Amino acid sequence: MLRTCSVPYSLEDLSDDFAHLSNHCIQEKSQAFGQFGLPTNEMFYAEWEKLLEASHGGGGGGGGGSVLRDVLLPKARHVIVETLLAVRETLSCDQGGGSHVSAFNVFGFDLMVDDALGVKLIEVNSSPAVADALLDGLSRD
Repeated sequence: MLRTCSVPYSLEDLSDDFAHLSNHCIQEKSQAFGQFGLPTNEMFYAEWEKLLEASHGGGGGGGGGSVLRDVLLPKARHVIVETLLAVRETLSCDQGGGSHVSAFNVFGFDLMVDDALGVKLIEVNSSPAVADALLDGLSRD
């Protein structure tokens, strides 16, 4: 899922939170919130893929593949895996002494895509907000 800003990105005014911070709680305060065909400023993969294909062409390795599936998602997975491996010991639930503890957590990885289709980690949330459209599937999974 992609959260979008309510106003166009610009380096001319770095103080404009509505152009630089896509957090839902910030964007919903903008007068332009939901005015670009995205009622909640959220774009799901199918919509995002169409936008990427229109702006970057087939870009998935030269064979006309998908920019999202073939370029961005593998880069995002790499960032996520490396981040989790870096904190593996901190996240361990092993209590030692033969006691096995099972646990899980949902993490929200905030990633940014730059103009060269690079994927950068912004932050990881231990209690992420989840788009309403994703809640049922997430809880079932």
